[in-house]
Amino acid sequence: MDGKNPAAVTQCLLELARVGAARGIAPPEIVHVEDDVDRAMSADAKAAEPLPPDGLSNGAAPYVAVAGDNVDQRLEALLAQHPHLTGRFERIAFGVYWMRRKSGVAKRIHMRILFDQVFVRVGGGWEDLVVFAARHP
Repeated sequence: MDGKNPAAVTQCLLELARVGAARGIAPPEIVHVEDDVDRAMSADAKAAEPLPPDGLSNGAAPYVAVAGDNVDQRLEALLAQHPHLTGRFERIAFGVYWMRRKSGVAKRIHMRILFDQVFVRVGGGWEDLVVFAARHP
């Protein structure tokens, strides 16, 4: 593992925490958060899914975060640093967003802050938002 990649280190530590939790060791709070997100995602899949927006912002206006939502505020700062991502995100609820792809298809994603970075839920783990957005143009 490359020690200069915080996402890879984070994934490794999370996996160790999950293995420990399966063996009866008290998991850290972050594993509880993952479980909550998994339950929410499962409930979302069973509930009526809100339709994705026909057209998100065209990127002309800067993203404006919801006051008091630290994930949304960090996303706003990230979008200011990466203007090519502006116009691709729309908030649904705390930590839940639509991300528009260049094809026009919107994908529902779950985000959180970890080590002052925005991460997206991917399978059984988390991936940095900028890396995720690059893989899903």
